[in-house]
Amino acid sequence: MSAFTDKIDKACALCGFTENDMHLFFHCEFARAVWFCAKTPLLSSILPQEQDGVQQCLVQIISPQVSDEILTQITTYLWFIWKAINDLRFCKRSWSVLQVHLAVHAHIHSFSRVLLKERTQNLLEMISAGNNQV
Repeated sequence: MSAFTDKIDKACALCGFTENDMHLFFHCEFARAVWFCAKTPLLSSILPQEQDGVQQCLVQIISPQVSDEILTQITTYLWFIWKAINDLRFCKRSWSVLQVHLAVHAHIHSFSRVLLKERTQNLLEMISAGNNQV
């Protein structure tokens, strides 16, 4: 975040190390603990220590063979790591690793329920339209 403005401290709000994208999402002790305990664990300590973004790292993690379920998990974890850091930095609200995992699970579960509801509604509409044509 501090790369975009000089009004934000360049030190990580959680550990004090210099914050960059790779540190924020993968190398901070908090992020490492989140990834290590994930449903599909990621040993983030083996990822490169890039300074200019997470793009190359994401290419290593998200291959063309990655399922939609895993992709959803990865992107949701990235979002909630980001949210946890910002909540601490701007709202003085701390998250635990467990809270991140519970939030990710709840978010994915609610998204899945909405998606299932939409698919069911579409299927019922298709069936109803088919019956009306007879």
